[in-house]
Amino acid sequence: MKLAIAVPAMAVDINVVNNDDGTITVQYSATPGENLRGVGIVLTLADCTVSAEADIWVNPEFNVRFDEAYDAEQAVPSSYILGTGSCLAKVNEPGVLTLADGDVSQVAISLGVLKPDQGAASAGTNIDLVKIALDGLCDGTAPAVAVALDPLRGGIVGDAVTVGTLATGVAVTDTVNCSIACFGDFNGDGYVDAIDVQLLIPVFGTTCP
Repeated sequence: MKLAIAVPAMAVDINVVNNDDGTITVQYSATPGENLRGVGIVLTLADCTVSAEADIWVNPEFNVRFDEAYDAEQAVPSSYILGTGSCLAKVNEPGVLTLADGDVSQVAISLGVLKPDQGAASAGTNIDLVKIALDGLCDGTAPAVAVALDPLRGGIVGDAVTVGTLATGVAVTDTVNCSIACFGDFNGDGYVDAIDVQLLIPVFGTTCP
């Protein structure tokens, strides 16, 4: 008689949480036994964008920002300091996202784990990986985020690691900021700009009752 033992499949999942305040949190889930060492993914944004200064928190276990390290080493060899720099990178080419790139609708996230014992990231369910601020949520009709593997950066790598579910079509909102009237935003588009000034000029100097 042969005894068959069912072994649960182990896979790393990537989830996106809408924080409803203009930010999202990218999370990962990893089963014990999966030694997650690197994450290279691409976020595709619909009806919203992201900029170079958008990564407002990064899981400190992921102490290598690969593209930041690449840029630093290109400039001055052996100059990269672990745990520093941006994890947001350009899509389809190496290098961190910069202010010169402007707001983009696709961005890569490039992170790795390097510990003195060469250990891996913690296993568990829905562990926060990075928190990112998005732009244009008050203007978009249906802002959403989708996750894909980044072949340039190797996708999700480690020992005994397979790829599970990647978040797709996650709606993002910002009721904290979009519901607050902005002083001077006469047309209600979320910005105080030349259009608002043009609306004001015809009635400038009017005496109100």
